[in-house]
Amino acid sequence: MRPKAPKSGSRIFLEHIPAVWSRLSFLNKVTARNLFRYKRRFFMTVAGILGCTALIVCGFAIKDSVAELVPEQYERIAHYSILAAMEPDDHNDAIAELAEDARVDEVVSIYIDTTTLKYDGGEESVQLIVLPDDYARSDRFSRFVSVTDLDTSASVDLPEHGAVITQNASEVLGFSAGDTVELQDSHLEQTEIDVARIARNYLGNYVYMTQSAYLEAFGDRASALDDTGAFQANGVLVRCTGDDAEASLTEELADDSRFLSVTSTDELADDFSQSFMLINAVVAIVLGMAAALAFAVLFTLSTTNISERERELATIKVLGFRPREVHHYVNKETIILTMIGIVCGLPLGYVLGDMLLHALKMPSISFLTVVTPLSYVFAAVLPLVFALAVNLITNRTLNRIDMIEALKSVE
Repeated sequence: MRPKAPKSGSRIFLEHIPAVWSRLSFLNKVTARNLFRYKRRFFMTVAGILGCTALIVCGFAIKDSVAELVPEQYERIAHYSILAAMEPDDHNDAIAELAEDARVDEVVSIYIDTTTLKYDGGEESVQLIVLPDDYARSDRFSRFVSVTDLDTSASVDLPEHGAVITQNASEVLGFSAGDTVELQDSHLEQTEIDVARIARNYLGNYVYMTQSAYLEAFGDRASALDDTGAFQANGVLVRCTGDDAEASLTEELADDSRFLSVTSTDELADDFSQSFMLINAVVAIVLGMAAALAFAVLFTLSTTNISERERELATIKVLGFRPREVHHYVNKETIILTMIGIVCGLPLGYVLGDMLLHALKMPSISFLTVVTPLSYVFAAVLPLVFALAVNLITNRTLNRIDMIEALKSVE
């Protein structure tokens, strides 16, 4: 007539570590046994919080990675203030005026062209920048652009033969350093060039060559040559003395009819930041999904846990446990499981964010996966907040347990 006797309990692994087990209080030993006693609840709670934490970290990874693109590209790579293009006939006069302008710290002549890079049946639009040979050394060119090797992060000199190509084009087309690619300029002149190095770059596709390497590659068909065979630059890179100088000079050059295009790095950075403001909405959606997942998992498992353990909880109430002590007895298990899920979810969230950013990769944008320490803190704290909120709700269920009815029931 009586229910079957419960299965005999087994020892948990902590009991085999006397240095730890002997220092635990009685209630902590009970909590440890309960955690491993209800294995289904253990794994479901940890898995739910792990997913919640991973979603939060993933959301912050997207936000932090996009926010990091601007300083990485326009502060640590591109050091020039203005890139301007003009007709070759106007170049000498324009650069002479810029060199004498007090707002200009340094200026260098370049040849710039919009070209098409081809490799293994694929093609990608890239910007060709040809520099004077005396700017081939990294210590000189780095005053305008820091060209660093993608693998070693070491500064790169522009080669005497071939070109340095940025990573975006390399990743899209699938070539690497040492391969040979085809380069077609805006006048449809085409040649093969050797890829000397792959340079780190996050926004845009660029091919960097010295004047000698460019002329060697294209020969007499080079579009930069005039009718007499002389090389003619058609652009400049300008470093200004400050942000105010950059803004005023950009506005002045844009009004000058000699300049075909004037691009300010500050304006590029602002435009990029504005275009990705929508990322905050994406993060809000991800956080909402994480909160819903945490509440659904914790609330369902907590209420199920209480309903399955009514006789046990009624017994400890009869033994004299006060309401707060009963709350602590049950909620401590939820908090410990939540913390285990958080610890497991933080690295998984980074991996998930990295995979998502690689899946979202665009031809002219290469994302650097970044998660700031503050984002990790938020990702760890939010699931704990969700768990505490669920505990406050389930405390009412604990208070409503009828001790007499629970003890009369058969498990």
